[in-house]
Amino acid sequence: MALEEFVSGPYQATYKKSGGSAVFVGLTENGFNMQFTPQMEVIDTSDIYGGAILDAVKRGHNATLAFDLLSFKKALTSQIFWQFTSSPLVLWETALPSGVLYSSVAGEIVLTGQANTPAAVVDNNGGLGYANNVYGPNRVLTATYAVLSPGSSVAINSNSMLRKLPLQFTLLPYNTGAVVSPGQSGQGPVVFGVAS
Repeated sequence: MALEEFVSGPYQATYKKSGGSAVFVGLTENGFNMQFTPQMEVIDTSDIYGGAILDAVKRGHNATLAFDLLSFKKALTSQIFWQFTSSPLVLWETALPSGVLYSSVAGEIVLTGQANTPAAVVDNNGGLGYANNVYGPNRVLTATYAVLSPGSSVAINSNSMLRKLPLQFTLLPYNTGAVVSPGQSGQGPVVFGVAS
């Protein structure tokens, strides 16, 4: 038996634009990096203790998924890199005017662990590759509402080198509608994605 239960293995991703079909997004340089950022109202100003953090009020958290695509043509085909108008060169169009909600243009990203690697093994942690269902996807992660992160830039290099496309998506939360307890239909947990 190994000294530790290590988790490794690449993932493949599909992207389904709102109203479209799932398309394989291609190869990434170093896989997918999922980050969770806690949001809080920090209590850090008092006459006696100055700017010391004394406590904080929980205000939710955000989830992002970042990756560098190597398959530039597949990125163009899947339209994964731009969700707001027909092209980044188009500022405004009738179908997607200013004021459209992010959730209405969000696409679905599905990450699938490579078969025959630890990433594809079903474990006893609800399908997640780490203890306590905390840190990340194991077999399959479905993020139903993925949209380019606010403030992120889509940088397309135009030179003689390989065109890499660094992307960062914010995973918008949604209600699963699952039954939490008897007699409470439609009151499921609010999630960023579902692991299976």
